[in-house]
Amino acid sequence: MELYQIIDEHNTTIAKLQDMLLKCQNEQLQSFQVMPTQLQFLDLQNTLFSTQMELQKKQMALRQKDRQLTDVKRSQRLLEVDLLEGQQQKETTWKHNQELHGVLHKLQRELQEKSQHLKNLEEEKCTKLLAQEHNIERLRQTVTQKEQILQVSIGQLGL
Repeated sequence: MELYQIIDEHNTTIAKLQDMLLKCQNEQLQSFQVMPTQLQFLDLQNTLFSTQMELQKKQMALRQKDRQLTDVKRSQRLLEVDLLEGQQQKETTWKHNQELHGVLHKLQRELQEKSQHLKNLEEEKCTKLLAQEHNIERLRQTVTQKEQILQVSIGQLGL
């Protein structure tokens, strides 16, 4: 926007200078007084020089604005690339996190299954151990009864 404004200002300045020149020429033609043409020439030359200097300043400002615009566009492109890379990295990280979450869920499920399996095995062993203890107790009772019978039998034979 500023560049177009500077160009418009240049065009306006040039148009004003042309108008001034035409006015001066018309005034010279309209007035029949003899004016020192050298003075007018010097004034016009001075005006022209000032206008050229102003034009150079505006052209330099325009070139500077062009450079600034180029720099801003370059910075914008770099920022867009950085943003794109950041978004891609975010997506990659999200996918990786999803994969890790899936693996974690699977491992938790497997651990739970193994834990349940170990619990079941432990219960089976406890049940078998309890059954064996009952068997042993029953066998002890049987042995004790048989010993008593044997003692009674020995006692009857030895009478």
